[in-house]
Amino acid sequence: MIRLVIFDFGGVVHSLKGGSNLERAAKLYGVTVEELRPEFTGALSKLSTGEMNEFQFWQTLSKTINRPIPPEWRTFWADPMIEEKAYSEIMELVKELKARAVRTVVLSNTIPPHANICRERGWYKPFDKMYLSYEIGIRKPDRKAYELVLKDQDVKGAECVYVDDLEENLIPAGELGMKTILANNPKQVVDTIKRIMK
Repeated sequence: MIRLVIFDFGGVVHSLKGGSNLERAAKLYGVTVEELRPEFTGALSKLSTGEMNEFQFWQTLSKTINRPIPPEWRTFWADPMIEEKAYSEIMELVKELKARAVRTVVLSNTIPPHANICRERGWYKPFDKMYLSYEIGIRKPDRKAYELVLKDQDVKGAECVYVDDLEENLIPAGELGMKTILANNPKQVVDTIKRIMK
């Protein structure tokens, strides 16, 4: 019996606008992607696990390449999200699951500025609980993130469905006994979950 459905967020619950944040940051600084890549990747990982805040992220990049922090840093993460939308099909599914006494939670690798926008838009509200990487200090596909959710929700892996748009993030969930869904589009996710629930 399925008691819990765990959703990834970006690309599953809401659309993702194309484009590389690394490329955008390199353009702001006037440097090549390759010059910025090592520090950007490391700093982003720390931002997404709560090891540094947003301003420290930009301080780290600027110090590495010896350039001032670009004035656009305050809106850098928000700008690509202007056109992003929550998928109505997924939001409706979450309501249906709740009506059937099936809990829904989110396990997401994310950063504070992205999460703040999602909160402001009310996208987190329908879910029973959020497990955000910068709050729990763990990024997927670290198995500990999935184990934390199982323990906190007091369920076994076999009682869960896990949905993600990245195949690598499905592997630990499957190893813990969860039914896994690689998300391609909202309709496919909804149809697959409804089939599993029958």
